[in-house]
Amino acid sequence: MTEGPRRVPSAPGAPPFPSDGRRVSIPHLSREPAALGWFLVVAFLLNFGQGVYPPLLPELVGALGLSVAAAGLLGTAFGLPRALLGLSAGPLVERLGPTRMMHIGMALVLAGTLVAVTASSLATMMLARGLAGLGYGATAVVSIIYLMRAGDPHRRTRRGNMYECALITANAVSGYLA
Repeated sequence: MTEGPRRVPSAPGAPPFPSDGRRVSIPHLSREPAALGWFLVVAFLLNFGQGVYPPLLPELVGALGLSVAAAGLLGTAFGLPRALLGLSAGPLVERLGPTRMMHIGMALVLAGTLVAVTASSLATMMLARGLAGLGYGATAVVSIIYLMRAGDPHRRTRRGNMYECALITANAVSGYLA
């Protein structure tokens, strides 16, 4: 007795992630290449802000009067929430859907950026970095899930490579401009 293709479960209402090569339609990314281009622009902009931070760290230390140890806390304030949310992002994407999760992540990155602009103390800057870390953790995981579920299955590798290029380019350009 031969079984049919194995199905990977997904959230109610979410499109399946078939292993049998069928095309999966996800709103907005199913209309490649325009939607993919927009998605890559958003990924670039989200990562652009993260590449500015390391070159500006000495200026932040001076402006806020921080010690080297306190400056290290700013990196941790970003990395720890990012890692913790990254661990739980998969189930959250299944529960909320990739589009909603991406919007939440972008809103958190924006909130962190706005708080950072007005930061006048270590505590405020740590809050800003924490919000940005949560947002980045949400968008990093959901981006890959979203890209792999969308469009032609034979182009997954290309979409993933284009996404990685957008991230690397954003970090490089923002670091250079800072």
